[in-house]
Amino acid sequence: MASPTAGNGAVYVASTDQHLRAYDLGGTYRYVYMDWSSTDIADLFMRAPDRATKMLEQYLTGLIDPTDPRPMVLMIDEWTKPTSKMMQAASARIVLERIIGDWTLPAGSKVYATSNNASDGVGDNILAHCGNRVMFLPVAKPTHRQVAIWGMNNNIHPLLCAWAARTPDAFKSYKTCSEEELRNNSMFFVPGRGMLSFLSPRSWAKCDPVVRNMPVLGENATRAALAGTVGMAAAEAMLAFFELGKDLVDFKTVRNDPINAPVPDNFAAKIMIMLSNLLPEITTQDDLSACVTYVTRFKSDELISLFYCMLTSTDKTKALANRNADIKKWMMTNQNYELLV
Repeated sequence: MASPTAGNGAVYVASTDQHLRAYDLGGTYRYVYMDWSSTDIADLFMRAPDRATKMLEQYLTGLIDPTDPRPMVLMIDEWTKPTSKMMQAASARIVLERIIGDWTLPAGSKVYATSNNASDGVGDNILAHCGNRVMFLPVAKPTHRQVAIWGMNNNIHPLLCAWAARTPDAFKSYKTCSEEELRNNSMFFVPGRGMLSFLSPRSWAKCDPVVRNMPVLGENATRAALAGTVGMAAAEAMLAFFELGKDLVDFKTVRNDPINAPVPDNFAAKIMIMLSNLLPEITTQDDLSACVTYVTRFKSDELISLFYCMLTSTDKTKALANRNADIKKWMMTNQNYELLV
């Protein structure tokens, strides 16, 4: 999962082709990233004299490399940010005709673009005749559980993943919230608030080195670093959640005696145990069975479904989970379990 935009994750797609991720398409394609907001016409191509023919010839940059015959997956980032009319004309030919300058992209090339919603207030605009050449596809922000799963699969600190799974309101979008929700939530981006630091999946992931170094940084520096990354509201919420973890049952205790290991009353503490203390430590089927036995003692369908969904969605544990008898039985009973993620 790439981090979405600050507002509601809108992505404007300049092609109807699907499955554009490098790990889906493999080495058949070459992948080119183009930051349109900082690209000038000379960055795409320039004309230089040819001594032999005494003519001006067009030279494409190394970014494009017209000598490579493979089809291209070209991403034009920040496509609707303000650019010169010459650049808008160049982009129109790229997205409509797959031509850069006078060079045609290899057959089978795919072109898509990303930018922000105009309502985000960060300067997005596009001429009508350019917009009429493409499909505009709004993409929703990931849910808090999807963020947590992505974090587990991408080595984000388990405390942050547990906090994400516990805090659904933090990852909402201003475009889908009620006025009351906007008044009561100061964590995520809202246009017009003048927020320099706020919570998004991107800034949440940037908290990882801060959380990993909390023992060295100390409380004050940790608070300042988190606030400067995700804003004070999210920073205080994270620190309050992390404070719960100091005296919680650890993996070894659960592994040795899942029937008698202590179970806290606090709902948030239970989530922290599951996602921060247990899930990262599971490496064998015996580990998993002990953790499942322990979490079942929470007597909460919501927590059990969260734990099972994380187990079956996290790369490290999903193979074990799919072979576990208790989880397989639960999956058969809850056929739409993936909708819980």
